[in-house]
Amino acid sequence: MSDLILGVYDPDEYFIVTTDNILEPLGVQVISDTRYDLTPQTKDNVDNIAGMHGELDFGTSYGTRALELHVAIDEGQTPLQKHQLQREMAAYLDPTKGYKKLIFMDDPDVMYEVKYSGKISFEHKPTWFDFVIPFKVKPFIMSYVEHSLVGTGSIVNAGTFDCPIYIEIPGPATSPSISVGATVIAYGSAVAAGQSLVIKCGTEFGYQTAYISAITSVNAMPNITGDIDYMLPPGISVTVIPSISVTSVKWNDKWV
Repeated sequence: MSDLILGVYDPDEYFIVTTDNILEPLGVQVISDTRYDLTPQTKDNVDNIAGMHGELDFGTSYGTRALELHVAIDEGQTPLQKHQLQREMAAYLDPTKGYKKLIFMDDPDVMYEVKYSGKISFEHKPTWFDFVIPFKVKPFIMSYVEHSLVGTGSIVNAGTFDCPIYIEIPGPATSPSISVGATVIAYGSAVAAGQSLVIKCGTEFGYQTAYISAITSVNAMPNITGDIDYMLPPGISVTVIPSISVTSVKWNDKWV
C-alpha cells in the first residue's frame, strides 16, 4: 500500500480517492459516493421446454454493479478553462480503455474494478461546475493486497465469496504436485531450472490455465491432473501441502 499512499501509481490503471476526497488523476473534489449502496445485479438462468410445465433452472449469476461519484471542480475557472477540464476528464474516463481499479484511501484494502458507463450532465456555475460520474463495476470486490504463502501452511480467504488462486512452482522439479485442502493438482512432467510452472485455478479473470513461464510461455494443461476449477472458500482455513517447498500460492480476498 505504501506506493499508493505516497501517490505513486499508474493513472492508466487506477482511480484513487484520497483521504482528502480528491479523485486522482482528475484532481476533482468528491462530494459523495454510492459505494455502500452497491448491490450486484442478478440473472436467473432458465429455459422453457415446449410441452412442459414450468422452466428449467440453471442457477443464478451475478451481473455488474453501479457506482456514482458526485464531484466538483475548484472555483475561479474561466469558460475556456472549464471546457479544457471537460476534455481532460473525457480522456481519463475513456471506457474504450477497459476497466480500471478504483481505490478509496479511507478503506485502502479493497478495490473496485470500474469503467465509465452512461452520460455525464455538467451543472455549470459561473466559475465552476459539478457533475456525477457513473461507473459500471464488476460484480465482485477484491482485496488490493495480494496474499501469498510459500511452502506448507494455511491460507484463508477473508472475504465473503469464493476466490481463485494462483500457484507457482519453480524448477528444477520433476512431477511436482500440491494439495490444497482435499484437492490435489499434479503436473506429470518436468520443470527445468530457470523456469516456473504457473497454474491459475478457477474460471474468472482468465484463470483455469497452466503454462511454463520463462522467456516464453508453454502450455502445460495437457500434463495437469486434478481440479484446477478450485476456488478458495471464504472464512475457512485451508491447508496447503506442496511437494516442492518453494511452491507459492497467491490469492486476493473477494467480497460480493
